[in-house]
Amino acid sequence: MKRIILLMTMAFLLVNIPTPALSQYTVQYEKVFKSQSLSGTIWAGCGGCLKGAFLDETSSVLKGALVEEMTPNWKAVVSSTRTDVNGHFSLPTSAGNNLYFLRLSTYGCNTTYVKVKISSRAGKKELVFFLSIAT
Repeated sequence: MKRIILLMTMAFLLVNIPTPALSQYTVQYEKVFKSQSLSGTIWAGCGGCLKGAFLDETSSVLKGALVEEMTPNWKAVVSSTRTDVNGHFSLPTSAGNNLYFLRLSTYGCNTTYVKVKISSRAGKKELVFFLSIAT
């Protein structure tokens, strides 16, 4: 009898307690970001700071976030790295390729897909991305 009650309690908890992994969404930007390099910083932020307009006390750098260079169809990983303690990442660029497809992810934040065009005439030297916190 105790086993049945224990199993029913565990089943109830598994079904009714939400987990961050199940509540995550994906975000894909159609805009192509332009930069002089394939490096930058990743931040976690509130809804008001996701567009990079400002930083506040609810924003923080994401250390250990996974940055993956993907194939153009988003199916395979070409290279990857993790952000350092300052939220900074850097991926190597290849000669002749100036458009990169990046997947940014970490536990508790929505996975984000971005396109980055590398150009020596780009205004930004490094990229800044904000990952929205999964709700």
